[in-house]
Amino acid sequence: MASFFDSIKNSFYQRSQRKSTVNIARRLLHYDACKSIGILFDATEGESRYQIATYAKRLQKAGKKVNLLAYVHADQIPGELMEFASTYFQDMEFAVFGKKDVNWANVPQGQAVQNFSQQSFDWLLCLYTQSLPQLEYIVNASMALARIGYYEPQANTLYYDVAISAEQHLPQYIEALHQTLKH
Repeated sequence: MASFFDSIKNSFYQRSQRKSTVNIARRLLHYDACKSIGILFDATEGESRYQIATYAKRLQKAGKKVNLLAYVHADQIPGELMEFASTYFQDMEFAVFGKKDVNWANVPQGQAVQNFSQQSFDWLLCLYTQSLPQLEYIVNASMALARIGYYEPQANTLYYDVAISAEQHLPQYIEALHQTLKH
């Protein structure tokens, strides 16, 4: 019975994703020409938050405008995440959504998701290394000029304009991504 429900759920997800697809001319700007960067990440684990914050600050110090959207796999947004964000992301736009903002077909909803998706970033950096339909939906709907993410052989990475192959550990992936984009 679960597989039947899963196939219906997946069918609704795929249909919704096709409707959300944005057809714009995509292009990858050189690092020096890139001015605005959206960062989409999974903030469920505390350690990844620090790694993302460090990289976001690094980009900001290089003169990039950084905007972050975090996903938390929980019904309630943890208070410590909001405290963390007010400390580490205080000079950046930051929004978060959780399980309650995702419908039964894994389609994310809400103002934070909509606002982030509609921004015309030069780059959308997808800083997560596991397939997450909730985040992949946002990548697909993004107005970013270039959508950059983690290459996972078993996953569908067609919505990325650039897919980076690296170790699955977040710090190594972020460094490989940075080195690839900077050169």
